Amino acid sequence: LTDMDKWRGYTYNLVAGRLRHLDFEVTPDKDILGAVRGIRGFGNSTMKKVKEFFTTGTCEKLNLLRTDPTRVAVRELTKIWGVGPVKASELAGIGYRNIADVRRGLASGDINLSDNACVGVDCYEDFLEKMDRSEVKMIGDIVAAAIYKHYPEAEVSTMGSYRRGKAQCGDADVLIVHPGFVTSTPNGSLARILRSLEKDGHIANHLTPVKGAEDLVEGDSQVSSFQDSEKDFCSERRTVDDTYRAAPAT
Repeated sequence: LTDMDKWRGYTYNLVAGRLRHLDFEVTPDKDILGAVRGIRGFGNSTMKKVKEFFTTGTCEKLNLLRTDPTRVAVRELTKIWGVGPVKASELAGIGYRNIADVRRGLASGDINLSDNACVGVDCYEDFLEKMDRSEVKMIGDIVAAAIYKHYPEAEVSTMGSYRRGKAQCGDADVLIVHPGFVTSTPNGSLARILRSLEKDGHIANHLTPVKGAEDLVEGDSQVSSFQDSEKDFCSERRTVDDTYRAAPAT
């Protein structure tokens, strides 16, 4: 994807959002189209596409973008965790089109990927798979048990799509609050919790390295040169699925 693609995507999303929030139905009627033409963002190019849609029921430009081989490959490759648009474009430019191509390239040594992307390749199908609420609850319970070992006064809640009542979820988001730590995070707390989960066999891979975790010693109350941040704690089933299936909570 090019910078121009990103700008077009932003513009089209903006226009689509404004269409969704109109208080009248858009029809081919001349007066209606005139009213739409007066909305910011609906210039000649956009209006041409609106009229084309009413005439043909589709949009040629959109169809071209959907079927362009390079763009199709980039969209497919960015499904790999850790592979962004720039890396995906680079891979597409040398002939890689999908996860199977990438796996062959890694096996042969023809390409190199970051550690995160390698996890994304290994767990590709698992990342794309949704899980039901019972599995999210199981993960939340496992994480909560590890937290209570070290911070018994903490309050642990499973958030995200699970909290919103979705039947299926892509991951398990865990929120931790503690009455003793309102404006700060105890030094080394995340590393200690993750180490506990790892020791019990509940973590297969780390998507975000925890700085200072290597300095953690059993029984220590501090971890040198490490300060937790709220973005670091998101329990991702996608990297631990096989472990959870093999060793469910008891």
